[in-house]
Amino acid sequence: MKPGGSAVISVYRRNAILKSKLLTRLAAFALGKMVFLPGRGREDLLKSGDANEIVRLYDGVDNPVGKSYTQAQICRMMVDAGFSIEKAWRYYFPLRSLGRMGALLKPLHSFISRRYGLMIAVHVVKPM
Repeated sequence: MKPGGSAVISVYRRNAILKSKLLTRLAAFALGKMVFLPGRGREDLLKSGDANEIVRLYDGVDNPVGKSYTQAQICRMMVDAGFSIEKAWRYYFPLRSLGRMGALLKPLHSFISRRYGLMIAVHVVKPM
């Protein structure tokens, strides 16, 4: 990237559930029947209870690697790489994965995405 150039980088967010093996397994057990993402081999997404496997399978069974980061981790990586951070935010929550309950939550989708989004976007700038 040229000096003064900017980019937006997006990664999967390692949320409170994915940070803890115990919480990941509990969520997989509790939500396993409720969360459904058809296609690309994601039907049993939560079955493993392993955070990296859940992230990998979210993109489909052909995805070779799944990795997620906390907002602090991705921001630290960008700063360590010499970028300045303009903004970082959470986004994207797949309400469709919640079936009928997702339809009921549609008016709150924007709020849910900002608060519980599965992704983090970071706008970075390369200093001059």
